Amino acid sequence: MGKLAVLASGSGSNFQAICEALTPGPHVVVGLLCDQPDAQVLNRAKALNVPSALVPYDGSTDRSRQVAERRMELILRKWRPDIIALAGFMRVLSPAFVGGFSRRIVNIHPSLLPNYRGLNAIRRSYEANEAMVGITVHFVDHGVDTGEIIRQEALARREGETLTELETRMHELEHRTYPEVIQSLLGESDGQSGEDGAV
Repeated sequence: MGKLAVLASGSGSNFQAICEALTPGPHVVVGLLCDQPDAQVLNRAKALNVPSALVPYDGSTDRSRQVAERRMELILRKWRPDIIALAGFMRVLSPAFVGGFSRRIVNIHPSLLPNYRGLNAIRRSYEANEAMVGITVHFVDHGVDTGEIIRQEALARREGETLTELETRMHELEHRTYPEVIQSLLGESDGQSGEDGAV
């Protein structure tokens, strides 16, 4: 049985898609970490009976990030996940935190990396009139959307398509692809977290 922890900040649609995809199989979502007290993802976790923990950042300083990440590390040590998935987690993790989970933190980004790293990737690719857009699942490293690519899926723009319509199709693609990649990674790393976790 592979164990997954999820970090999220927003509505949690990818979180729910992951949980629903894993439910029939041998793998389990051991918990959700969230940094926003009003995030809808916390309600989704409660409805899905997934343990959750709120770890707010007290400001935007390096010190506040250190304190929050230390709290997350302690919680993750208890949960002992094999894989940690970022699902709309709107914080940049420190090199120290990422280094403690080498090749175990994954993220999904709404562009065909290395194009359109960072925020507002769908809007930026739309406004650039890209004929092909897509999503990328990648390992998290010390940069922003610079980690090793695990899987990419392309999506052709439709003539006359609005930004909202494109965003809807992109999210549908995310909800299909991300759970598949996570299931594969959990199968590969099943039981590798160890008794104490790799924190």
